Amino acid sequence: MTDPNNPFGTPPPPPYGQPTPNPYGSPQPGAYNPAYAPVPPDAGRRPGTVTAAAVLTWVGSAIALLSLAFLLVAVMAGMDEYYEGFEDSASGWTRDEISTFTIIFAGIGIVWSLVAIVLAFFVVRGANWARIVLTISAAVAIPLCVLTALAVLPVLNLIMCIAAIVLLYVGRGNEWFRAGGQRR
Repeated sequence: MTDPNNPFGTPPPPPYGQPTPNPYGSPQPGAYNPAYAPVPPDAGRRPGTVTAAAVLTWVGSAIALLSLAFLLVAVMAGMDEYYEGFEDSASGWTRDEISTFTIIFAGIGIVWSLVAIVLAFFVVRGANWARIVLTISAAVAIPLCVLTALAVLPVLNLIMCIAAIVLLYVGRGNEWFRAGGQRR
């Protein structure tokens, strides 16, 4: 029986969206090919979770910078309240040892915070290596925040570190970094 719409007897084309068989192995024009799959309209746009992680890093690092700068000012000015806190804990440290430790601790913290700020800029640009390094940095900062959790700001930084790590890996973040991030 012949098809009145197809007088030549060849089979009709498959319905729209179905791949057409090709004896040569390459896709026919219009056939589904994953290499040429349509790109979603938001491809290339930075996911909100990545932006949120970067903002948390910037805010947390700024808080740490201000706290550490205040700590340095307190030590340099010779604030008795600062030294009395150490002396009350029966640490047995002299005033010079407390001062040296604090200056080294604050110096490392300031450099670390500045590096985190720079890493967050690279994360926003889609550098996967920066995401990994920032994750390691935040993971190492978590126990330090716990150790210094007698104050409110380290607890806030602890929460921000955990949130930044989670946000870097949820939502569309993984696909965005695999695709090379924002190329604009």
